[in-house]
Amino acid sequence: MQPTLPARIGQACYKCFKEEDAALSKCSSCKRVVYCSTACQASDWPTHKGICKILKAARHPEFGAGYAGLWDASTDENRGSSIALVYSRKLLSFASHQSGGLPLRKADEYLITHEPKCLACARPAHVRALTPCPECKTVFYCSPGHWNAVHAAHISSRDGERSQCATNRDIRAHEIFRTTDAGEQLAVRPWVPSRIANEWAPLASEGSVSQWEEAFGDELRREFNLTDEAPVERYLWSISEPMSMSMTILYALQELNDTDAWTRSETLDIHVVGSYEMEVCHANVFEELLHRLPQVKHLKIMFCGPELMAPNIVQLVQVTETFGVNQCCAECRRRDRTRRHMYTPEFYHDFVARQGSRFKNPDLAIVFNSGASEESMATWPATFNCFITRKIPAVFTAYNRTEADQEATLLREAGATLWPSLTRRRNPWASLIAKPEPARVLGFFYESGWLAGGFR
Repeated sequence: MQPTLPARIGQACYKCFKEEDAALSKCSSCKRVVYCSTACQASDWPTHKGICKILKAARHPEFGAGYAGLWDASTDENRGSSIALVYSRKLLSFASHQSGGLPLRKADEYLITHEPKCLACARPAHVRALTPCPECKTVFYCSPGHWNAVHAAHISSRDGERSQCATNRDIRAHEIFRTTDAGEQLAVRPWVPSRIANEWAPLASEGSVSQWEEAFGDELRREFNLTDEAPVERYLWSISEPMSMSMTILYALQELNDTDAWTRSETLDIHVVGSYEMEVCHANVFEELLHRLPQVKHLKIMFCGPELMAPNIVQLVQVTETFGVNQCCAECRRRDRTRRHMYTPEFYHDFVARQGSRFKNPDLAIVFNSGASEESMATWPATFNCFITRKIPAVFTAYNRTEADQEATLLREAGATLWPSLTRRRNPWASLIAKPEPARVLGFFYESGWLAGGFR
């Protein structure tokens, strides 16, 4: 399990994640992580020692030369966020160079991007001692003056969203749940309810915790032996991140089709474009498509994208296929239903061209959190054109509003006629888990948090 947020910001043991009533001591070398005992530190050392050396080197005063003036001049969280991003990119570049160009482990990257920083000026903790917000304990300040400058904004709602302070408290509550037996169980193997619906029920579109509870609350209580009075919200948070993929697919199909005939198709063919770790690691949640579409007999999921060639993804695919993780549940097999996964490690437009006349449009091509406006900008236009010219039903999701707006613009410029219910709006089936924007002091993102654009 990845270290919790409190562990990443030095408020919980980096090995066992204990934070309550624990006597925590900093690593004497990098001073970036803390441990509750010498046993935990010794156990973690083989993994930590690589990034420890890099973090220690980055603490040298010369590394931050040139930033002191920027830090001193900033008393605004938006300016501070921009400074933090630039400085974190410098640290990441330095870390990559020190590791011989090899990619950092995700946990090590988080130690750089999630280092505590002053909310006002972005001055990092290794430069000056910081004090956490007494309420959320996740935002920091370097002086009373800087705290006074940003405190009101920190506790105020923004654009109809909960305040940064309240959202941070939600995140910590979820991180605590992650360390419980139930939380760890849900993290190891994403949960899919065993019930199979008697008929298709259209999905709600308002987007809320209560919407998720109506969809999954009863099954969670039954399968985890929870009483009717027991709070189920943390369970919903945990399942929502992977389950968002299935629910977003169903919602997109519902919105793009004029009738519900698609719910009675013998075979449902879904192409997951730009696939990477999130989609492959949690692929068993696509079983929920069969469980909500009882008249569909066969589900075909094709994962497509050059990132599938990454060694860790190749190994993950081998493990999941070898141990039958992606086969249907026992009840679906009894009903002669099938779920077939295929993997195509290439750009989607190249795959379509290679198929030639054999290619048939899927029921939906879904692109989760594409980053098309920020990454691989040279290759996405060819995929846009492929979708549009072949009239392939497609939907793009994004982590946040900014990315959704930018990708909607790119899709329109490519010639797509976007459907209003699937464009530039909060995804009603987004993950419930907010995550702090990496390398910044402001902002959150969600897995498939926004619908960037849908068309057919």
